[in-house]
Amino acid sequence: MSQPMQTQLQQLCRDHTDLLTGDVQILGMLAAQLPMLADLSQADLFIDCLSRDQLRAIVVAEAKPTTATSLYHGSVVGQFAYAQHEPAVMYCLQAGKAVTGSRGISQEQKEMQQNVVPIQNQQGESIGVLILERDITHEVQQEKNVAFLKEKTEQLGKTLLHLALQEDRTTGLMHEGMILFDQERRVTYANRSAEAWLERLGITEELDVSRWITSLLPREQQDMPNHMLTHEVMNGAYALEIKSMLFSEEGHPVGGMLLIRDLSELKEREKELVLKSAFIQEIHHRVKNNLQTIAGLLRLQVRRTEHEEVKQTYRDMIQRMNSIALIHDILAYKGLGQINLYEVIHRLCPMVIHSLTAPEQHIRCDLPSMQTLWIEPEQATTLALIMTELIQNSIKHGFGEAVHEDPLITITLRQTDDSITIAFIDNGAGVAEQERKTSITRETGGSHFGLNMVRTLVQGQLNGTFRLEITEQGTIAEMQFPRTNGRGESS
Repeated sequence: MSQPMQTQLQQLCRDHTDLLTGDVQILGMLAAQLPMLADLSQADLFIDCLSRDQLRAIVVAEAKPTTATSLYHGSVVGQFAYAQHEPAVMYCLQAGKAVTGSRGISQEQKEMQQNVVPIQNQQGESIGVLILERDITHEVQQEKNVAFLKEKTEQLGKTLLHLALQEDRTTGLMHEGMILFDQERRVTYANRSAEAWLERLGITEELDVSRWITSLLPREQQDMPNHMLTHEVMNGAYALEIKSMLFSEEGHPVGGMLLIRDLSELKEREKELVLKSAFIQEIHHRVKNNLQTIAGLLRLQVRRTEHEEVKQTYRDMIQRMNSIALIHDILAYKGLGQINLYEVIHRLCPMVIHSLTAPEQHIRCDLPSMQTLWIEPEQATTLALIMTELIQNSIKHGFGEAVHEDPLITITLRQTDDSITIAFIDNGAGVAEQERKTSITRETGGSHFGLNMVRTLVQGQLNGTFRLEITEQGTIAEMQFPRTNGRGESS
């Protein structure tokens, strides 16, 4: 870099930037290498710095290649670059990040492509940018030519489509009815399916056909020419899917197209499915009501009997029925093929605790946060029975006596792609208390019917495993079973 150019760079930096002397020296050393770099890259190179007002960049050095044609006829050193013309330069100066392949407008109003990298001092601060510019006038012209050809191809395609439809060689095979019409809604073409539709609907007069076409066009179609819109209409006893398009050239309407598809059979099937779903929901509703009625009868028996053991048996049966009724209640009101296990647990636990405890016991249940874990209805019914038995067992044996100031039942869920794990934990009676009750049970000839039923249900109905552990802090019951897919088969 010659001495005058070096002096010019220093003067421009002093007049228009806030750069320090050391930073200007770094720019000067890089500027001396610009001619060689321009020849190697066969492109115009520039050094720009951010102006003092932070709103524009100033060109402080340049180099034109001798191995290729320059984009510029004259020098641009000392001229300003603005964000609207060279966005990559301003972004790199302000953000300190390199930009590749950005388009811009040069000081001589030519379209060019820029690669911009930041120039940093020894402290890692951006003091300017190095810009490589390449003329892309030829590429821009090619893009314009492609756009022009695309437009003409679309117009030619419409013409060829119209001619092909006039021949009616392929459209007779279409299931949809196709109608082409002019701006006056007069039919210019109708395939065989469309003609059959007109005959089926008893529309034969040309005026009637025009009115019918107009009635099938949605209101918003007028504001959206050359766009395909889809909607459904009822025409007599038929449900039709209408795809419509209005053609416009240079802002003037030239006609349009209708594609007509019969949805009547599909709609009938949908109605059948809705009726079947409603019927199934009604069955679940009645099963729930019947179970609750039986539970009510059993409550009457509880009041009439004087044997405590019989009363307890009735209460256990009532809880089991209520648990099954809960599942049918969810199916009755939501009509889902699967049930959210989180919802079952959130509704079941408070219900069982409330029915088996006195208000002063204050047994809390720490439940998993509401998420989504879909299971089959059969699994949900089995799990409702299992959870009911475990809660009853905790209330009877773990919290039967005042052994803890804050009785708590904790339930956690873990799921993987293949299995579901449920952990049921209470902080009730510990090892010593459970062993004492077990010895009393053996002496009186009792049995652990509830836990045996839980184990049988987990292994037999869920194809899973069940583990029970009694610790000094309480009881842990854990079950693991495979997930099922949407068909109710093990995945």
